[in-house]
Amino acid sequence: MLLRLRLICLYLFSMLVTQVRMDEQKLICNTIDIKKTEDFERLHKCNIIVGHISITNVQIPAVITPTDIEEITDYLLVYRVHGLESLRSLFPNLVIIRGKDLLFDKYALIIYENLKLLNLGLVSLLRIQHGDVRIESNPLLCYTHTVNWLHILGNNTKQHYVLKNNKPPSFCAICILVNKKPETEEEAEFQPNCWDFEVPQNKLRNISYNSRECPTKCGFDACTITGNCCSRDCLSDCSTNACSLCANFMIDGKCTDACNPPYYQFNKRLCIGSDDCRSKGMIPFAGICTKNCPKNYQEIKTSNGQRSCTLNCTGNYVVETVEGLETLRDCKTLHGSLTIQLSETKSKIVNHLEEVFMNLKEITGYLKVTHSPQIVSLSFLRNLHSIGGNVLIDNHYALYIVNNIHMENIWSHNQKVAILKGFIYIHLNPRLCFEKILQLKSSLKQEQKITIQHSSPNSNGERIVCGEGVQVLNATVEDFNATAARIKVDIRSVEDMNVLLGYVHYYKEAPVRNVSMYDGRHGCGRDHWNTDVTINRNIRHVIKNLKPYTQYAYFVKTLSIIEFHWQIEAYSKIQYFRTLPSTPGPVGVIFYHSLTTTELVLHWWPPKNPNGVINKYMIYYEKVKEKILGETVKNFTASIKSKPKAPDCICMNLDTENSGAVPNEENFYNKNELTYDEALSNFVYVSRASTGTNKSFCIKKPKNTTEELNEILPVNATQNSTSSKSADINDKMNAKLGTERLLNYSRELELKSLAEQDTGIADYLIMKPLPICNLPFATVQHQLENSCKPQEYYEGFSVAGNYHSYILTGLQPEVTYRVSVRACVEGLRNACGPTSSILAETVSKSLANFFKQLKLY
Repeated sequence: MLLRLRLICLYLFSMLVTQVRMDEQKLICNTIDIKKTEDFERLHKCNIIVGHISITNVQIPAVITPTDIEEITDYLLVYRVHGLESLRSLFPNLVIIRGKDLLFDKYALIIYENLKLLNLGLVSLLRIQHGDVRIESNPLLCYTHTVNWLHILGNNTKQHYVLKNNKPPSFCAICILVNKKPETEEEAEFQPNCWDFEVPQNKLRNISYNSRECPTKCGFDACTITGNCCSRDCLSDCSTNACSLCANFMIDGKCTDACNPPYYQFNKRLCIGSDDCRSKGMIPFAGICTKNCPKNYQEIKTSNGQRSCTLNCTGNYVVETVEGLETLRDCKTLHGSLTIQLSETKSKIVNHLEEVFMNLKEITGYLKVTHSPQIVSLSFLRNLHSIGGNVLIDNHYALYIVNNIHMENIWSHNQKVAILKGFIYIHLNPRLCFEKILQLKSSLKQEQKITIQHSSPNSNGERIVCGEGVQVLNATVEDFNATAARIKVDIRSVEDMNVLLGYVHYYKEAPVRNVSMYDGRHGCGRDHWNTDVTINRNIRHVIKNLKPYTQYAYFVKTLSIIEFHWQIEAYSKIQYFRTLPSTPGPVGVIFYHSLTTTELVLHWWPPKNPNGVINKYMIYYEKVKEKILGETVKNFTASIKSKPKAPDCICMNLDTENSGAVPNEENFYNKNELTYDEALSNFVYVSRASTGTNKSFCIKKPKNTTEELNEILPVNATQNSTSSKSADINDKMNAKLGTERLLNYSRELELKSLAEQDTGIADYLIMKPLPICNLPFATVQHQLENSCKPQEYYEGFSVAGNYHSYILTGLQPEVTYRVSVRACVEGLRNACGPTSSILAETVSKSLANFFKQLKLY
């Protein structure tokens, strides 16, 4: 027994040493872009690609030798390669695509528009660790649907694949593996997946559900021959702590999820020490073994001759593009000056400004911002506290802000930036109010008066309302549902109505309540704020097309006539609201694996639109009658989803929980349907403001002077009064009459203004779902009489919302089952979404007998 243990230990140690040596002997290459035929030779010199491989617009060589490439750390792109029939001729040994950096930040494998491609042929591919797959517009390509992509993709809830516009599977031959009897233990796993007509799809061994010799605690992970579970960071089989394929990084043959000190990342896949890094002629820095220092770092040599990197933020920096920002990343003190003069109007450069300048606290020279229409505020310099002024513009100015047509604000709220030396020069900023410039006086260390030479009210703020004309606008969310919210503002005065055109509603998704009015704002509109402009004076407005169960930030501003003798503008504070939950969309792709003759492992993707917190999944399964499979599928498909008929009427009470598509779903925006709905509602419902039934506003007819006198004075007094007294009384009565006329006129204007601004809630209804009927299994008549909907009852059993797999047990061998899954959210009575179903078949009886012969059960 002791001898046996020694032999096992010796074997495991030899495996570990062999693994390390084999990895050291592999040829490592950087990114390879193939754009001409001669470039194919570069592939034959590599085993591991640290970067990506892109093969685009090129003719395949007449004679091509298969490569020995086993691993790609980023992505593989094959686009318009002429003459290529199978990737097996290029990458027969490719095992893993790690997806460290993705194409378009999304894709790890892209096969697109290859006219002669017949099959994929990636016969050794086991895992695409990160990123999606897109195989599209290859007209002759077969066997895309016979590959179990969900098995290859490591994270089934986040990674997806698209197979589109390739050769229809019905026009492709069936691979011979479907009816082939298993000859080995691997084939006995019942996997009719193939890469082409005769090549099966290999699978990672840690997903082998037939590894019954592993302890229960290992779950679906593999184990060593001694029964120890493999590490979670191991993608394949293992021996002790050695793994043939690591998920993230490898340290001395062992898998790990990250390179923690004193180790450094090397080639995006290994963790090595600092001495090993330097022995390769590289620099250990910031957890990475790199060839060169980053752009904003300077390479230096220590006293013992070792290379290292030090932060270098010295010089006069000019930022014009996103690329120019990288030289300033990580800078806390900029020893020099900063000029921002943005030339890219179409990019979301403001977001990059906030990211790069997150830590900048001090500029020793000057700050110059000019000709940058994208900038609305300097809030991206939120941590800046001083401008030294050691170097000045024209020997005088430390803060220079000129010709920024959309700038509305300078610093963030409550931010104080001290200008230690020099002065300010701020001109030609038409939306920057002069009052905000005057607030900078307290930041100047040199007590000087801000004169017209430094900043002028005539060259700043002339295109916006400033000063006393800016008022506070009170806005509140009056009502909301899952996809809409009604915003209400205060009534404006009659004087304000002379220049008021309407309102602008700003809103954006805000998971955290830390939004500022100027955060992320882009002068050319390329930011995350959505705007609704209403050219009417109604105090109510409904924001539509919102996402269910999502928190939003919003504020409102008035839209006024600027070129007018009476200027008024008003802003509301930023406030928040969360939309109501709604029934979720259907679950994503459902797939299964035959575990035993009586068990199926069911997997599914969560809904694309959860519309709330998924608290459970309802699973239901039943046997399909033993008919011809084609007929069964046909009938089953028809029963699952039938195309709804056109409605005979328009239901005015919209049920938001079952109201169809949400903004992210296809066919949501139907212009013709929206136009029809709007026209119909305008025809049926006539606004009270436009009818002739409005209350008329009348001015009481004034009495003449004689009538007034008769009411005030006795008859005798009137007859005996002198002409002078009559004249005095007439003057008083005329003054009183004029005052009453003025009051009546003002009252009439106020009533008209109120009627124009507030037409009532009826014009801005927020539809709410019908309540649940109190009567169980309510009849249609009961529903109509009580304006309610019945309680839904769901068949099957529930699985917690944080699980996306389940093992169905107690099934019968060689039987087809109809399995249905639906998602349910918290907070609703009828909480479950539509059903998604598949047909799943247990292992055949002949295969069960084969398992018994192998004594696997």
